[in-house]
Amino acid sequence: MLKDVLIRNLHKVMRKDPLINELLGSVGQSLDSVRVDIHDTGNQVDIDKATWGLTLIQRELGIPIQAQPIDEQRAVVKSKLRGSGTIGAAQIKLVADAYTNGQVEVGFENGAVIIRFTSVVGVPPNIEDVKKTLRDIIPAHLLIEFAYLYLTIREINNVMTINQLSNTKLNQFAPFIGV
Repeated sequence: MLKDVLIRNLHKVMRKDPLINELLGSVGQSLDSVRVDIHDTGNQVDIDKATWGLTLIQRELGIPIQAQPIDEQRAVVKSKLRGSGTIGAAQIKLVADAYTNGQVEVGFENGAVIIRFTSVVGVPPNIEDVKKTLRDIIPAHLLIEFAYLYLTIREINNVMTINQLSNTKLNQFAPFIGV
């Protein structure tokens, strides 16, 4: 607390004065509060630490404010900041990586941009945000296709225990495709 620092800087005679102690206690509390507010305001500039400031950043970037987990909101802001200017495979990869917290590969085949998720098993939780942002930055004449990574029988047979299987979410397994 800053009260102690203020008192230590006083002359020895004044350190014991009750009025001075009371006054410096009040001033110290106010300065402590200001210190916390300054630290919090500084955090709002860093997207990875921002809380209430994230709304201001979203408004400034023209991002619709939605009720999403804060990590997903941060991903939207990061991708918007990364997704400006000339677009290429590297830029698309940066934007997609910002959302998934994993690895993606970007390729071009037959007039389509192919986004392959290589480290996130299943569909990423905020895939709709990924799709919307990529649609905003990729030229309209190009299709966008997504390839997801799923667990297959070959990968779990004699590898995963029953407990591991029961703790694995269903959306991480390959979807059944009827014949």
